[in-house]
Amino acid sequence: MGDSGDSPSATAEHSSPNSLGKRPHRHDKRSRKKRKLLLSSETETCIRIQTIKPDSTRTFCSYTRKHTDSHFQRQDRIRTKSRRNHSWQQRKWTYSQQHHLSNYKDRVVIVSYNILGVENSTKHPELYRDVSPKYLDWEYRKKILCKEVKGYQPSILCFQEVDHFDDLNEILAKDGFRGVYKARGGETCDGCAIFWKTELFTLLHEENIEFQRFGLRNNVAQFCVLKVIQIFVITYFFSCFILVEATTSRSLLVGNTHVLYNPKRGDIKLGQ
Repeated sequence: MGDSGDSPSATAEHSSPNSLGKRPHRHDKRSRKKRKLLLSSETETCIRIQTIKPDSTRTFCSYTRKHTDSHFQRQDRIRTKSRRNHSWQQRKWTYSQQHHLSNYKDRVVIVSYNILGVENSTKHPELYRDVSPKYLDWEYRKKILCKEVKGYQPSILCFQEVDHFDDLNEILAKDGFRGVYKARGGETCDGCAIFWKTELFTLLHEENIEFQRFGLRNNVAQFCVLKVIQIFVITYFFSCFILVEATTSRSLLVGNTHVLYNPKRGDIKLGQ
């Protein structure tokens, strides 16, 4: 009797839903699928964020930097423009009534160029540490320099920081230029040079100024009075060749100097 009484209770204790014939709920399977799907999507999202985050941060920083730079550049242009307008309004211009400029029909092209003296480039290498030495070599620079200025088809050339005048004079003479040179005194060996087209001008007078004689920095200035050569044009009129004078004879004063760079020494610049 005891065995028959124990067996039903044991069967009841260890019975499961499957053993009782109950089917599992369908929503349990759906829940498990949803959890797996969410877990996989979260993992994929984390991987994607880890992959994209450095580039997106870099892109954002780059955009922010560009936007900031453009903002500051725009503000700087506005300030510069306002300063120019202000200085223009403050200036009092005096117009000459003695000569009517509409009668002057000559086309004169003047080019001013600081060519960087050889000694200055070697004396201050820290200013050109990002420039290859071969580009600072004078034998290389003098050729491309003359090629550069000839591209402007100049009538007159004004050079500063000239310490190899003979080289420039030799090259430019082949293109019909003649020049004069004034070197600075003291330990410095560079100076200023003026060249002009011999077919357009002739030199009437030359004068130089040494600023150190006036208590200023060791620098020089050049003045050249150039006479404009009369140009005659041959025209054909009723089967006759007529020689017509295209320009009247007059003179042109050309000044050349190397203005001091130091932005804090406006007094010296004014003196120059």
